[in-house]
Amino acid sequence: MRIILNDSGIFSFSGLNDSWEDSEGKKLSTCTIITTEPNSLMAVIHDQIPVILRPEDEADWLGRDKDDITVFTEIA
Repeated sequence: MRIILNDSGIFSFSGLNDSWEDSEGKKLSTCTIITTEPNSLMAVIHDQIPVILRPEDEADWLGRDKDDITVFTEIA
């Protein structure tokens, strides 16, 4: 199965990533895709779907200078 937008354009998922060191000094990189409840079209496939960012929200989501959590809850 191939899932695309109506306009067949490229889209971005919202996600989080981090790198940190454990107590032994080993580096660990982690990532996750943020999910939400599906719409009626996707519900027949799965009970969770990735949050798709609108193109106009991508810069805010990726901006490292953002620390206001309300910006991100409005986007997602």
